[in-house]
Amino acid sequence: DNQLLDFRFFAHPKLTTMTTINIFSEAEIEAFENPPIFTGEERKRFFRITKTIQRKLNTLRTPYSQIGFLLHLGYYRKTNKFYDANKFRENALKYIKSVLNVPADTDMSLYDRKLFNKHKRMILGTLGEMPTIVLKKEFRIQVRHLVGHRAQPKEIIFQIQYWCKLKKV
Repeated sequence: DNQLLDFRFFAHPKLTTMTTINIFSEAEIEAFENPPIFTGEERKRFFRITKTIQRKLNTLRTPYSQIGFLLHLGYYRKTNKFYDANKFRENALKYIKSVLNVPADTDMSLYDRKLFNKHKRMILGTLGEMPTIVLKKEFRIQVRHLVGHRAQPKEIIFQIQYWCKLKKV
């Protein structure tokens, strides 16, 4: 029975207030919430255009759509995350525009949420990954195991992130 991930099982029904604990530093939060900065080699690796990706790009009608798709693909390959288009890194934008041979002044303001959602589905489908639907029971078992072994909060987060990557969630 696949359902959307439900985090309510973390809450204790008798607790009305909880203490906030800081697990990540401001720099770690900033790095997590923003697209990565690529080295030259990483750009080549994560933004590579395979035959399958080229076929997908050929179905996209506008330069801004092609740019957005390839940027999201590269960022996802690197971090397993999608980012808001307004957070695209300028050096990555320039690189993608040159790879795709599209005008440097292509207007990315036309890249809207609807197009982003379409590209997200295309990318997940192309990479053979499931969207955010998982077996709740298996996820709960993983979390309870880590909590039961008194893992540190940051370690629990990293282990669950790794588990999701292995399960292609």
